Amino acid sequence: MDIRSVGVYLIMKRIKDFCIDSFSDRLFLQKVIYLLQLFGIDFRLRYDWYLRGPYSKELTSLAYEIDSRKNEYLEMTKNAELRDDVLERIVKLENVLQKRPQSLDGARWLELLSSIHYLKHISSSNPASVTSDNIEEILKKAGKSNYNSEEIESAWEQLNNLGLIGKIRLNKISKRYNPEND
Repeated sequence: MDIRSVGVYLIMKRIKDFCIDSFSDRLFLQKVIYLLQLFGIDFRLRYDWYLRGPYSKELTSLAYEIDSRKNEYLEMTKNAELRDDVLERIVKLENVLQKRPQSLDGARWLELLSSIHYLKHISSSNPASVTSDNIEEILKKAGKSNYNSEEIESAWEQLNNLGLIGKIRLNKISKRYNPEND
């Protein structure tokens, strides 16, 4: 057990309990940690583009390790508390989750948010060229055609309100997929 795995466990326990039983649970975990890294919680995880948006192999391994030792984590962290600055960032993410369109569950909403950010700031060779006017087309090129215009517009607005549209915040996130080159 290292500090990073304890952090992931405590944060997920706070947000939705730590669970990776279903695909939706694992998707939710991936996107929560991606966005929290953007909010300044540095897990030192690299993300690459995959079928459902930004994906960290290392986080998946970490999650399965935590899951296999869940009782140990539960015992070890029973008196642990998250720092106030971490809690503030979690509350920010929880607020974003509450603003999701009714048509999307939490995992799909987080997938859309993280995908838009990744496609604009990580995979684009010219982030300024990715705008609210063309993000729907860019998402479709990246295999994300399962979102409607209203959902995309809402996600863009949320990211903009969080200050994540105009800023490039890499936090050790890799740059491997570029739909502009497809």
